[in-house]
Amino acid sequence: MSYLAVVNFFRSHKRHLLILTVLVGLLVTSGCREKPAPEPVTRTRILMDTLVEVRLFEDNDKIMDAVFDRISEIESLMSRTLASSEISLINHRAGDQPVSVSSDTFTVVTQALEYARLTKGAFDPTVGPLVEAWGISSDHPRVPSEEELSHLISLIDYQRIETDEQTQSVFLQERDMAIDLGGIAKGYAADEAVKVLRAQGIDSAYVNLGGNVWVVGAKPDGSPWRIGVRNPFDESGATFVGVLSLVDTSVVTSGTYERYFISDGVKYHHILDPKTGYPAEGNLASVTIVSQNSMAADGLSTSIFILGKEQGQALVETLPGIEAVLVDNDSKVWVSSGLRDRFEVMEGFTLEH
Repeated sequence: MSYLAVVNFFRSHKRHLLILTVLVGLLVTSGCREKPAPEPVTRTRILMDTLVEVRLFEDNDKIMDAVFDRISEIESLMSRTLASSEISLINHRAGDQPVSVSSDTFTVVTQALEYARLTKGAFDPTVGPLVEAWGISSDHPRVPSEEELSHLISLIDYQRIETDEQTQSVFLQERDMAIDLGGIAKGYAADEAVKVLRAQGIDSAYVNLGGNVWVVGAKPDGSPWRIGVRNPFDESGATFVGVLSLVDTSVVTSGTYERYFISDGVKYHHILDPKTGYPAEGNLASVTIVSQNSMAADGLSTSIFILGKEQGQALVETLPGIEAVLVDNDSKVWVSSGLRDRFEVMEGFTLEH
């Protein structure tokens, strides 16, 4: 996504972002009646094709800069659209030769392969050619032809990524294959941002990379953070399915409302199914994953959306440290067993047990 496209995207969503920011702010500050909380200080930047927000309870430019610098560093390594990134170099040399990469990139690629194996390919980091063809995050999205999709699907196969731990290298076996870490890199960046904060002694903070939220510790008054799960059927982004009460954890949501375009009256969203080549057509409207590993939450929110409600529920209940809120297309809300006492459903939605 070009810089211009990013700017245009945020201009077109400015109202929704403002409303969401205000509502999250209200949720964050509510419940602080016992003693006044320190005044929050918020900084925002556009990084990794999204709005990054960091909120501290002290005015400290040095810490803020350190967090944004770390996220920017990860973007420079893993962006598919930056010609100088390590991912671009791997893709450029597909079918030719392996590329030795940084420990950051090697870690994210190998973890992406773990989630690909876990979900039997519902999550696949070699989805790059498909993402490029649809261009849903670009200025010129389009619907590829059936013939084109058939060819692109033949290039998607995570089992044809070779990694060598000794040389810390990555190799794509076939020319025109391409890695896209868009479904996992923001989660890694969120985890790294929190590492920076903790290293600076911060024990209460809020980090949000376009929906990849990390709440550090509790709020300054000791109460849990209250994080709204967005209503996927409300285009304004101003209402919620429910509210999570959380301490020291990450929350990541994938939904069809995030990025999409409409062609000939049909809505095409950005969560692409590697097996069909089309936007996933399951029975879910949004998937929210709660975990102390934002990279895991990122990868799982995408793949469970593609797997669908039944397989997604079954998978979540087998994974230690992973909880979820699934909203289906009939406005029914399923909450995993370890999260039910921390979720408050809003009027208009049916809570399933």
